[in-house]
Amino acid sequence: MKKFLFVFLTVVLLISTLTVNVSFGSSLKDLLLIVDNTNNYDLSFIEKDYANLRVDVGTIDDLTIESINKYNEIAVPFNLIDERIKIMLRKAYEQNKKIYLYGELTLKDYSEVMGLWRFGKYVDIYSSGSKKIKNNKKVFVFFGTKFEQNEIQNVVALSKNEAMSGLIASIDKDKLGNYNKNLFLKAILDDVMPNSKVSVLSNTVRKSEFNFKTYNTYGGYVVMDYTLYQETNETDSTYDYFSIRTNLMLEGKGKGIAIDVEHNLPFSSDELLEYGPESTEDKSQIEVSVGYGDGGPSGSLSYIINMSSKPNINTTASLTDDRVSWRCKKTLFGGFIDGQRFSPASTWASTESYAAIDIKFRGLFTKPGGGSVYTSWKTVNVRFNY
Repeated sequence: MKKFLFVFLTVVLLISTLTVNVSFGSSLKDLLLIVDNTNNYDLSFIEKDYANLRVDVGTIDDLTIESINKYNEIAVPFNLIDERIKIMLRKAYEQNKKIYLYGELTLKDYSEVMGLWRFGKYVDIYSSGSKKIKNNKKVFVFFGTKFEQNEIQNVVALSKNEAMSGLIASIDKDKLGNYNKNLFLKAILDDVMPNSKVSVLSNTVRKSEFNFKTYNTYGGYVVMDYTLYQETNETDSTYDYFSIRTNLMLEGKGKGIAIDVEHNLPFSSDELLEYGPESTEDKSQIEVSVGYGDGGPSGSLSYIINMSSKPNINTTASLTDDRVSWRCKKTLFGGFIDGQRFSPASTWASTESYAAIDIKFRGLFTKPGGGSVYTSWKTVNVRFNY
């Protein structure tokens, strides 16, 4: 017999007998959320903000093989992991469940707990015509060594199920250097499949494979994902040609004021070619069309960004430094930009054995009582073999 805090329209304490159910489907509950001590959290927000989810909240003693089989997704504090927990989480992962670890950890820490050879995921890659290439062969997306081994994350998740995106999220500390622990739970609950922003951010050519988030201390956050493209209609013996479209949105607490995002090539032998959108003002439809530069292949990536708030876009680029940045900001009398997708893109030529680009982003929100607050910058080192 186990005690859980059950969240489904109402939050009540109950005692239930856990039974084995190894099927993956709608009959399972959404999430088993393990916390170190229920007294350390104000769990009332779950009933208010996540009534659409079927969630059980318990302690580490409630994590058993039998209990895991009742859920699609499992979340466990990283500092509570021991050999017994590792065995159960690895088994759950092999059953296509999504496993969240939260607290302070690196991607390497996650891989070691889950027994993965490296943190990453096989993803589709597309031609500039938005068609899968290489006979539907996937490429393995991973991350730079520094990002993987040294960068502290606060919530990390993966699943073998292709319908479930990976998550890498960071949360800002307050002025005293402390975390709001409820934001760890919020970052997980924001990502659980029925409530996930994947359906909002993903364009029509693929499932989102990773979501990256950075939260400020009040609960406002930026979510970013991306689509990778490779131009295959070329015969260049020196370069391979790639493009990336990043999708960013401001969500959570506070009104969205601005998004800052940067694309940077880390290898000096690679060349930034084109980027978009260019700087623009007061447009609800922003056209993007990026090709592969003079002398490059003829393909291009074209689409329209729809933003009803008509923000100002300020674009700054240096082809010498292989870097381009955008600032998407609400105008003085225009609407706030939260809930609207901003999608800049860039193309580059690569000579390396694997392709690489670094993406850096942050968001600016209103804060309670007036004024504004940024999230911290988050830099993601995207790497993929092709």
